[in-house]
Formats: sequence, C-alpha cells, structure tokens
Amino acid sequence: LPPGGSSSMDGSSDAVRRTLDRLLIRWARGLDGEVGFWHALLDPESEGSPDVDPAAWQSGRRWLETGDVSWHYGDICDFLQRSRSASSGRYGPPRVLNVGSGPLAPGPIRCDGKDVPVTAADGLARFYMQLYDILGHPPPAVPVQCPIEQLERCFPQHHFDVVQMRNALDHAGDPLLGIRQMLQVVRPGGWVLLRHARNEGVPGQFQLGLHQW
Repeated sequence: LPPGGSSSMDGSSDAVRRTLDRLLIRWARGLDGEVGFWHALLDPESEGSPDVDPAAWQSGRRWLETGDVSWHYGDICDFLQRSRSASSGRYGPPRVLNVGSGPLAPGPIRCDGKDVPVTAADGLARFYMQLYDILGHPPPAVPVQCPIEQLERCFPQHHFDVVQMRNALDHAGDPLLGIRQMLQVVRPGGWVLLRHARNEGVPGQFQLGLHQW
C-alpha cells in the first residue's frame, strides 16, 4: 500500500479480479459449445436435424464443395480501393484480413478483375483443423491460428488494407484489446470493419457458445 493508503483498494481489486475470473471460466466453458456448433454444421449426418439451422447447414455444404462462403457485409472492394488510394500502394500489395472467421475460411476476393488474397484468422483454428480431420473433409481454405488479442504477434504492422470482423468480437476474451490489435495491423488510410448484431447473447441467456454480450 502507498503511505497513508487503506486496504479498501486491495478489496476492490480483488473483487474485479474475481469477476474477471468468473467471466474467463464462463468463456472457457463456451468453447465446447462453439466447436460443437461447427461440428454439427459441417457434418453430413446433421442434415434435417432439428438442432441445426437448414440454411446454415447448406452454407457449410456449399463451402466444402465450392469454397464459396458469405463472410462480409457491404462492398469490400470499395473499401479496398479507398485504402489503396489513401496509401498510394506504398505498404505492399492489396490484402484483406478476416478476423474470427470460424472454420469457413474464404478464398480470394475478386476486385477489378484481379484476385485479392483474404487471410482468415481465428483463435480456435487449431480445433477446426482437428474437426476437418474428424469429419474427413479436406477444407478449401484453412484459417490461421491467431486470437484477435494477438494479431500483431501473428502479422506485421500495417499489413492489411481492410481488416474485417463479423459476428465474432463478442466471442473475444478482451474485445477492447482486440480492436486495438486490429488497428495495429491495418494500414494507414485502411479500414477496420466491425459487423455485429446487438445483444447477440441475450436469446441464449449467455449460455450458448462464446457470446459475451
């Protein structure tokens, strides 16, 4: 304690620490549910199951067969062009990062007649790699094992023109750190796109998957 200090500060810190520990435990318990969700979505035996959304199951089959997956909102090519104009291309070739991709990693995106590489990254990628093997599905693309809180350890600074995250920031253990990490790997003049629903965890009372809000 500082001179003249009181133990109340320690008590407050302990309370915050206990709260964070409880949140971490709840988050860890959600890992099985998250991987299980994707297991059901990619399993051919799950077709027609009342526990699996038919449209989502079809999207998983389409990705396995063609590599095509809906992974963004809006015109990524437009944001990419704005970034390229702002930086005059001085940071290297065009690149896009899809953070929190899940197992359905997208392939390149076609912009102005050229393929632009899309890197998918997910903190659970190692589990998804096992999932591909368990189900016997060779994936058309594989995400990089990298949680959002560690993006600058996985990628160089100013590496991407567009960094996009859809329906996944609320899965993060530390979303504010994750946003700062996205800003580290996007290029000056580039774009960080966050596409999320409000109160995603409310319908399941925060007991399903990794939803934190």
